[in-house]
This record gives sequence, structure tokens and C-alpha cells, in this order.
Amino acid sequence: MIKRRKLEKIFSIVDKKKNSVFLILILICMLFLVLFRTHLVNGVSMFPTLEDGDKIFVRKGKMPKRLDIITLKPGDNPQESYVKRVIGMPGDSLVLNGNSLRISYLNNDYRKHEEITVTDGVAMILEKQHQIPEDKYFVLGDNRNHSNDSRSFGLINREQIEGVVCWRYYPLDRVGSMK
Repeated sequence: MIKRRKLEKIFSIVDKKKNSVFLILILICMLFLVLFRTHLVNGVSMFPTLEDGDKIFVRKGKMPKRLDIITLKPGDNPQESYVKRVIGMPGDSLVLNGNSLRISYLNNDYRKHEEITVTDGVAMILEKQHQIPEDKYFVLGDNRNHSNDSRSFGLINREQIEGVVCWRYYPLDRVGSMK
């Protein structure tokens, strides 16, 4: 009789622990769904950093910093999702000379700049702007010869940004943090 009660007590403890572990796993999954999303890289615009078929985690709602990799909904096709690198931030200086755009910014108290050639349409849009407006960003693909980015569609709005890429989980031989 005593052995039976001891066994029942042990099984009761095990059941409670299993339920607790199950509840914790559910909470972790829900937290993951709220904070992160997955994304499949489609195309070569971010090569060599990301390749076609790479699978990544994106931190939803995180404010991007300069050189962060983000996912975004392009304005002309919100069903799509692009992966690009943030080059220009709100407040950066813009100087346009024909189709040549110079984005200047401070980095550790040093003035740095990027020289970029933009399309005629983007040049017309940026013609009267001397700095990137609040909640706007200039993004580029790492593979500049094969990327549809801010050089052709202009500045993006903060609302278009889905999140900041934080981790590649596939392919397994390149799993790791993204910067």
C-alpha cells in the first residue's frame, strides 16, 4: 500500500512537470510568433551575404540601424517581400548631382558618405531634398548589379519595414547571426 502511494505521488509529480514543460513550450512558441517571423530569400540581390533559398528569422518591429539587413514590403507590390541593407537613415544629408546621389552621415564623429547612381525618376523625387526625412530610409542590395532597391524605387517608409534580419537558420552549413 505504501509503495503504491509513493508511485502515485511520483507519477503525479511527473505529470505536473510534463504539463509545466508543455505550457512553457507553448508560451515560447507564442512569444516567437509575436516577436519573429521567418523569411525565404528569393533571388540574388543580397549575394554573397544571403543566397537564393536561404531561410532567415526576422525580428518584427525592431527599428533598423545603419547597415542592418531588413525585410520590407515594396510600395508597388505589397504581396512581395524584399531583403535589403539600410544605407541611408533619417537625417542623413543628400546631395544630388544629375543622377549621382551622395548620402553623408556621421559615424563615430567622422563624416562618411556613400556615392550612388539613381534612376531619373528617383533623381526627380530627391531633387529638392537635402536630407532623408523622418521615418524614411535608403536601402540597397549587396549585389548591386542585380538588385531592385532605392536606386530605382526611392526612399522607403518606416511602415514598409517588416523587421530586422537577425539569424540564418538554413542552410545548416551557414547557420548563424546576421550582421
